[in-house]
Amino acid sequence: QQAPVSSAAPSRTRAGGMATVTSEGFLRTYYQQSRLHHLSSWRTQFQEELSHYLASLDPAEDNRDCDKGDLPPPSSQLMTQGSNVPLPTRPDALDIYHRPQPPRAIFHVDMDCFFASVSMRYEPTLWNRPVVVAHSGGDLETSSSTVASASYEARAYGIKNGMWMAQAKQLCPHLVSVPYNFEGYEAVAKMMYKVFLTFSRRIQVVSCDEALIEMSGSHLRDLWDTAYQIRKQVYAATGCTCSVGLGDSIQTARLACKQAKPNGQHYFGKDMHDPCDPRERAEKFATLPVTSLAGIVGRVMQTRLASMRIHTCGDIQRTPLATLAKELGPNLAKRLHQFAHGQDT
Repeated sequence: QQAPVSSAAPSRTRAGGMATVTSEGFLRTYYQQSRLHHLSSWRTQFQEELSHYLASLDPAEDNRDCDKGDLPPPSSQLMTQGSNVPLPTRPDALDIYHRPQPPRAIFHVDMDCFFASVSMRYEPTLWNRPVVVAHSGGDLETSSSTVASASYEARAYGIKNGMWMAQAKQLCPHLVSVPYNFEGYEAVAKMMYKVFLTFSRRIQVVSCDEALIEMSGSHLRDLWDTAYQIRKQVYAATGCTCSVGLGDSIQTARLACKQAKPNGQHYFGKDMHDPCDPRERAEKFATLPVTSLAGIVGRVMQTRLASMRIHTCGDIQRTPLATLAKELGPNLAKRLHQFAHGQDT
């Protein structure tokens, strides 16, 4: 079992005393131990490793292996209250044998409550219990820490990521708090990406627990089966579940993945299997908040758009491109406009 590594462990001076903000190298040491530092380094680290791995592969070799284990049955730790995401018994359960092949196929694969799931992987007694990952300092009621990840049992009590631990404890008195385990996250993430590489070599690293995979060139029936096999193999390799969103753009795949949560898969299209035409796609995105446009709308952009009375993707769709360009610049305005219609640039 990997020893947990707490991100917020107090820094100490070379003499062994407790470091303060005036201590030499305090900021650098604190940042190196922080969760944000570890997460910010994932993308570069995995991109480099993937590049080396891909360069070593024989293009003619097929490394696919689709029989590494079964997914677990739906259970409390995998389902949110009121959720209706049944585990597919067979990927071909949908009537998709004769559907047209989409011109482009993107998978958005996202692990389910990753930090909490990894903690349960290394400590099986945590399964089926309300678990959160945070640096609680051992006192949940007075802790100034926030929740980094919550199991689905914890979410059933209304606990959310970013919530203060004291508030989380009030919602769930028997809440279990565990520290960060960065070594465990790294080990599981590498297993996850190794599985991805057996299906495609066109992978965009999003973070330690999610990726975008291009699977273009396959029939939709095969894509649905591939999504199931990815989920199956990730679980077999890591003991943690993931969800897969299928779409013909990055934005549609991301939206489909949200609808697939938890431990499921979903195709963005009419009746779950027919590709959307541009008008249907725009209608589906119109009601979404601008923050749904990952990769372009963060807090700063959200504030700028709010000052223009733009709060939803529909607001962006209705705003003339020239108006957006005047406020945001032509390139950013064009990207934002396309993303709001569910298209990639």
